[in-house]
Parts: sequence; C-alpha cells; structure tokens
Amino acid sequence: MGEVYIAQDETLERSVALKILPPGLVSNDERVRRFITEAKSASSLNHPNIVTIYEIGRDQVRSGKSGAEAGQASEPVHYITMELVAGETLDQKIHQEKTDLKTLLGYLAQATEGVAKAHSAGIVHRDLKPGNIMVSRDGFAKVLDFGLAKLTERQGAPSGDRTTVPTAIAPTGEGVVMGTVGYMSPEQVEAKSVDHRSDIFSLGCILYEAATRCRPFDAESDIESMHRILKEKPRPIEELNPEVPGAVRRLVRRCLAKSPDQRFQSMKDLAIELRELVEEWDSLTPSTPSGMTVSGAPLRAPTGRGPGFWAIVAAASLLGLGGLGFGLYTLSGRTQPIGPSASSLQDLRITILMSRSDLALTALSADGRYLAYVTTQDRTSSLKVRQVRTGSDAVIVPASETPIIGISFSPDGDYLFYRSRDPETPNYSALFQVASLGGAPRKVFFDVDSAATFSPDGRLLCFRRGLITTGVDTLVIGDRESGKERELIRVSNPERFVTSPAWSPDGKAIVVGIQTTSGGAKTRLQAVDVDSGTSAPISTRTWIAVDSVRWLPDGSAVLASAFELGSGIANQVYRVAYPGGDVLRLTNDLDGYTDISVASDGSSLAATRRVNVDNLWVARVAARQEPQAITSASGSSGSIGLVEPLPGGAVAFSSPKESKIFLWRLAADGSDRRQLTTQGVFVQNAAYSPAAGLVFAQVQGGDNVVMHIWQMDPDGGGLRQLTDGAGEQFAGLSSSGSTIIFTRWDEPNTLWSMKVDGGQPRKIVERGVVEQPLISPDGARVLYATLEEINGRNFPRRYIIPSEGGAALASFLLPPGATNIQWTPDGRTLTYVDRGRGSNLMRKPLPDGEPEPMTRFTDGQVVDHNWSRDGSRLVIHRRVGQVDSLWMLKRAETQPTRIAEFKTGRLSRHSWAPDEPLLYFTQGASTQDVVLMSGVK
Repeated sequence: MGEVYIAQDETLERSVALKILPPGLVSNDERVRRFITEAKSASSLNHPNIVTIYEIGRDQVRSGKSGAEAGQASEPVHYITMELVAGETLDQKIHQEKTDLKTLLGYLAQATEGVAKAHSAGIVHRDLKPGNIMVSRDGFAKVLDFGLAKLTERQGAPSGDRTTVPTAIAPTGEGVVMGTVGYMSPEQVEAKSVDHRSDIFSLGCILYEAATRCRPFDAESDIESMHRILKEKPRPIEELNPEVPGAVRRLVRRCLAKSPDQRFQSMKDLAIELRELVEEWDSLTPSTPSGMTVSGAPLRAPTGRGPGFWAIVAAASLLGLGGLGFGLYTLSGRTQPIGPSASSLQDLRITILMSRSDLALTALSADGRYLAYVTTQDRTSSLKVRQVRTGSDAVIVPASETPIIGISFSPDGDYLFYRSRDPETPNYSALFQVASLGGAPRKVFFDVDSAATFSPDGRLLCFRRGLITTGVDTLVIGDRESGKERELIRVSNPERFVTSPAWSPDGKAIVVGIQTTSGGAKTRLQAVDVDSGTSAPISTRTWIAVDSVRWLPDGSAVLASAFELGSGIANQVYRVAYPGGDVLRLTNDLDGYTDISVASDGSSLAATRRVNVDNLWVARVAARQEPQAITSASGSSGSIGLVEPLPGGAVAFSSPKESKIFLWRLAADGSDRRQLTTQGVFVQNAAYSPAAGLVFAQVQGGDNVVMHIWQMDPDGGGLRQLTDGAGEQFAGLSSSGSTIIFTRWDEPNTLWSMKVDGGQPRKIVERGVVEQPLISPDGARVLYATLEEINGRNFPRRYIIPSEGGAALASFLLPPGATNIQWTPDGRTLTYVDRGRGSNLMRKPLPDGEPEPMTRFTDGQVVDHNWSRDGSRLVIHRRVGQVDSLWMLKRAETQPTRIAEFKTGRLSRHSWAPDEPLLYFTQGASTQDVVLMSGVK
C-alpha cells in the first residue's frame, strides 16, 4: 500500500520510517479525510506494542539531482512518518525463520495487548495480518497500519496478500468489503458493519498460521477464499501439526467462530489467555480432541442397585443433557454476576490449569496442591495426580478396563477415594481407597453410587446408594475405621438424588441435589442435618439439573454447577449463600462446567470446562465416494445433535438456536436447510417411519418444565401432540410406524405403549425397568430389562413381551458386558456389543439361541452399530486409540469394509437413510479444560 523508506528527522535527529502513499489510494478526498481522522486517533495511542505515528502530511518531492532537473517538484504526495522498527515482520518469523510456536504466541500476546489498547479507544484495525505485525530485534511486537484498510482499492496484489474494497458505498458503512483476503472476518466478507470482534477473527487467522505455517482459508482466488471464510471451517490444526497443544487449538477455534457472538468478546481476554498459554507452555499437552462429552448431569451406567439409563431419564438425561451433550464455546474470563452481591465478583479470574482430550473426572485436594483426574482411552481408564505448581504427573491407578467413576480426596490429602466396578460383583460398584502418591487400592465400602464426601476430621464419609428395585435413594454415612454404616436420609420416586453429597465445614450438615418430576422437572439443593437426618432447602431457587455441589471453606455458601432455562444449554457455576439462600451466578459463558472442587483456604475453585462441536456428514456407500461434511459449524452454536434420516435424501437433525434446541431439515448435498420446530425449548429423541412421519420428544418451558411426545410430517407440517401427561420420555417407534413406547415422569421405571393413529396409552410393564426398552421393527414386541437377584447380587434379565402388554414371550440373561443391544430388521435376532469378548459384535437368535460372534477384531473396541432398515447392511463404529472409523458389513458377508476413518476428533451418531444407501453420521471435536477460578467470595 505504498513505498517505505528509512528517513532522518532533521529536527529531532532521529531515524523514522517514511511511508509514501500511492496517488491511487488518495484520489478520493472523503477517504483521505476519514483516514486522517482515524490515523490521528491512532497516533494518540501510547502503547509499547503499537508503532507510533509521528506525522501525517502532504508535500512535494523535490529532486536532488543537479543540472536542469535540480529543484523540480513532483505532484503532491501524502506521507506518514512513524516509529522505525528494526526487525522482521511476523510473516517472516513464521515462514522464513520458522520460529517455534511458543515464541510466536509470545509475540502475538504482545500484539494483542496493543490492539486491545486501540479497541479501548474505539479504534478497530480492520486489516490485521502477519505482515502488519513487526518484531523488533530485542523481541518487542508492534502493530502497524491502523486505518489503512479504509484507503485500499482493489488491485493486483500478490496471491495470499490481496486486499479488496469496492468503491460504491462510503468506506465506513455497510456494503464495503475492507481488509486483506484470507484474514477478513465473515462480516467483512459480507460487507457488513464491523466492530472489535472482527479483529479477533483476524487474530485467529494469524494464530492458525503460526501453529500450522498455513493460512486457514487460502485459495486460488479471492472469491473462493471468501467463500471458505463464510461457509467452511479450516482444516483441523492437528492434521497439519499434531504437536500443537489442545489449549491452543481451542483458542483458535473460539477466535474463528463465524458468529461474532461466539468469539472472544474482548481482545484483552484473548491477550490474557495467550500470556497464560506461554507461561504454562511446559505443562500443555498435544492431545487430540475426543468425542462428545456430556456437558450436563452425567449419565451413570447401571451399577448394583443404582439407577440405570431409563431410571434416571428424568434426573440426568432431561433436556438432552445426557442425550445431546451440547456445550458452547466460552467467552473466556467473562462473568455476568446477578443479584445484589455482583460487586463481589470483580476479582474473579479464570485460568486454565490443564487441557486434555481424554479427561473424564477431576478433583482438587484440600490444600490446592494436587489435582486428581481420570483419563479414558479405548476401553480403559486410569487415575492420575498432577502437582499443580510443577505440572508433574503421577499414575496412581494404571489403565485397565475397570472404569473409574467418582473421585475425591480425604480432608488431609493423604488418600484418594474412587468408585469403580466391584471385582467380585461386576454389576455393582464399590468405593476404593488408595494413597494419593500411589499404592495398592483397598475396597472400603460396597454398593456405592456416588463420590464420597468426608466429615471435617476425615473419620466418617457419606455417599449415595440407589435402591432401584424399590425406587428409593439413600444417603449413607460410613465409618472408615470400623466399616459400620447408617442410613442418614432417603427419598423415593418421583424424587431422587442427582449429585454426590457435600459435608459442611462445621460438620453439622450435608448438602445434596434432589430432583423431582412432580409438577414439572426441577432440582433443589437440600441441607440434611447429620445428627437427626431432617432436611430443608437452602434456597427457594431451583434448577433443571445440578451436576455437583461444594461448600466454601468458611461455610458461608455452597457452590453448584447447575443448568437452568434461559442461561444457555450448559451448566454454569452458582454461589448460594448459607444461610439465606441468595443466588449469584459466577460464570456466564457458553461452556459447560462440571466436577467442582474447592481448596480448603478458599483461594481457588477447580472445575472441568467442556466444549463440543459436531458436524453432519454423509457417505454414499453405493458410489464408494469419500464421505462429505454437509454442515460447517465452527462453534457449538451450530453443533449437530440427534440425526434422523428422511426419505428422498433428506435428513432431520437437532441444533441450537438462541439457547434452545430445535429440529431442522437438510438435503443430502447440504442445501435447503429449514427449521422444522419453533415451539418448546429442547428437542430430544426423534424417529421416522413412512406411516408416522417424524415422532420426537420436546421439552416445554414455563413455570413447569415438562416433556411431551409430538408427531409431524417430514416437511414440518401436520404438527400434532401425542401425549399430554405429567411428562413423557420417548423410547422408540416401530418401523411400521404403528406403535410408540415411552416412560412417564410420574411413574418412573414403568413402560407404556400407544398407537400413533390414536387410542389411549397402555401400561405394559408395572415396575423395575432399568435399561432403554427396544420395540421390534414390526411393532408387535418390546424388549426390556429388570434386575434379578442371583446369589445375593442383582443382574439384568431381559424380557420380550407383546407391545400391547401381557405375559413374557421370552426371558434370558446376556453377558454382563453386553451393551448397544438392537433388534435385527427381521425381528428374529438381537445383536449387541460384548465388552467381555474383546468388545466385538455378537448375534443372539431369538428366543433362546446361543450368541455367536459377528466380528473378530483383535484391537480397539466396537463402540456401537446400526442396521439399515431393510437389513441389507450394517454399520459398525470402531475406536482404536485416538482413531475412529466406520465399517460396513453387508448381508451374507463376513468381512466388513471401511467407510470412513478419522485420526482426530470423534464420531458420535450414525443412521442409514430409509430408502437408499446413504449413511449419515456426525463427527467433531471435544476439548476439556481444567480451570482454576480465583476471587470467589
């Protein structure tokens, strides 16, 4: 955009950079006036990371030649004199010097501080790129050229550094494209008005380039590059540079969100994050994003008499928290306190302690020195401890196929307690104790369904025990020395405990989350007196779901990670005063926070923050084409949830909009996206059949949160409500479309069926349903499970009954490791994944045939499978280490064929089209950060 000379300021006797602007850029007087106004503002900025503008002027260039040409003057030219920076551009640092990423992030942190200063003065750069950031020889980064983008005409710049501005409309209004192609924000490409968040997108492009040495939206033409900015997401960073830490990748994704609302909301927040990444660089890991992680209350697998999937639908799976698992990108470090104590949050600060893709659970020791965490990979999980100050890790329980479910430290920090499968009775879980720095685990209590909490002296502990056969939940206090137990309190359907308990610092009370579905779904925090067992709510405030609760060390408040309608679709952290019950929300971003733990001095709060993004893909297996992504969500605001294929190559799916989850429709080529539902708050569990159309569950908001089952045509017409009770959870639709099955909130563990074309609901199972029921393809039979006591222990027994109710047609036991059970399309066989046989796929002929293997994989695991409607093909989802793949097995074939493989990210849902060989599936990334919050009072 001009020629730059080294010049001498003769008045002040200093070297300066002198930029001469080409006449073509300054032919429009109005542009010059606007540019000078902004340049004067920029010149007033006094910041070490902004190149200082000394003078803006207009003069003639006089020749220094002798003879006839001496003293001849040129046409007047515009010039800028500015601070001379001896060094290289960031572009040179990235591509020529190949500077390491940690150093580049340090430079970018400085540059971001400079841009933040400009933003605070109301100045937006509009043309951030590596060539506009200089790095001096002593390591200072300085930002150049504020406001120059306003003068830029379309011209033949070299590819990769093209700048475009149509001239039809005034430069600061809508309708003008300003900036450098490849670094422009979507709003710049669309010629919309921009604000400071446009610079954040451009900074994200630079961060991507620093991490990969490639531009995120590079293309052969301006138009193609602009299209990619608007419609596509860049190639995953881990594919170009697997060594980039997960925290850096997450940061880049948040900057590159298509919607300004989903990016960082201030450049200052981004600068803070960058500096923390540099400071914590040695503790960061180049982990690969994992599959979708539940961001609401976690589902618990059936363990002993604890609740199974369908027993806790109303408690944990409600609103799709278990079924959809949405979590949105963070607006890092932002808080929006509510209520009278908002000023107490001015010092709240969030820092990232650790980022991992395989993170499952976390707990902070009372002294704040150690962080215990559980990692999962393939079928294994392991327990580790990190020293917070040094970042060093120790393996406490090595990786094994025995899951580790709940963890907590003893008050003195000497021991870790974790919940895991009882080796003697795999259908139950037990509580184990192990030294915090490693040793042999020891079982201390049997039949435990939550993490343990401890009395102040550490002698007693409290945990939850679910008695699913009677619909009762209890809190149990146990003595660590004697092993004796006493029941503290119990609740029964429709109430149940949905959090682990938390013992108060004075030892007098235990707080726990209790959810009820009576009069709508709601969860309250209840304080239980340790001596008497009496209880009372600690606040009049209720939430839809609560994940975890912890006391502040002085007993003045309880902290909770909880979900409520109107505050996004993920858990936030709340402070509930005790006594008094005043509620203050501590976080206000779009991520989900779980696993709260607090240091005993109150200096820090640890939590797990999760971000998930899934896109929809289609595989045309008959044509043997590579699968294609047909959505391009870069943030969780566009993430795909449930997937239900429709006839004619279309697909229905759920996705968020304005903190709600609706049902949408899309063609197989990614075109014709339409919103199908507009009512309700959340859509969950959809199914299609030609006769019934789309059947789905939809949560209604208002004073009483309830879920009902609805029906509509595939094009969105003919909406009809099928159920209208106290709350119904959709469980299945027959392929024929004649019958649906469901459970009811007011009668947990029962099972109901109903004809889609009318008729009254019929209760077909009176009690004890513990797993997801399955309706046969013809709609005539239902498979369900109840617990049966064998030698003093409970095991799931499966029954097949008529869908109209009646005596069992068959009854049998499956291996304890049987999961992902499905009917074959002909209704004569069940298929399932057997975790006990190398996680392979098995087939069981009905009613009493012996199971036989369908696959014989020797590594990794079969995650799940799905039959096509006509039974001609089967898709198998495998996971080996960090690699996810889909395989197709055709009828009468014994060897599956690979359809797709992803070395990064995670596959989630998959389903066959009803009328042609199209396979739809979702694939995306999930990141989990352990964050420390300081300043909580």
